[in-house]
Amino acid sequence: MDPGSGSSFDTHYYTALRQNQGLFESDAALLTDQRSARMSRVFETNRELFFVAFGQSMVKMGAIGGVGAGEIRKNCHVIN
Repeated sequence: MDPGSGSSFDTHYYTALRQNQGLFESDAALLTDQRSARMSRVFETNRELFFVAFGQSMVKMGAIGGVGAGEIRKNCHVIN
């Protein structure tokens, strides 16, 4: 999702976003809100903080319960 560093996991996304090179409308929307625009600037310049915040976000997302029973597919296009 990052045209400048598609093969690595880094903060270049935020640099591209500031240069109006986001891929989706939701990317551009991050800069219209004062709080998210500030966080985008912080993450662009502070890799360590970005990685800490990303890790915390992944833990929070992992705690979100699903709706009913489900399955983890080995292949997204095929039911197990």
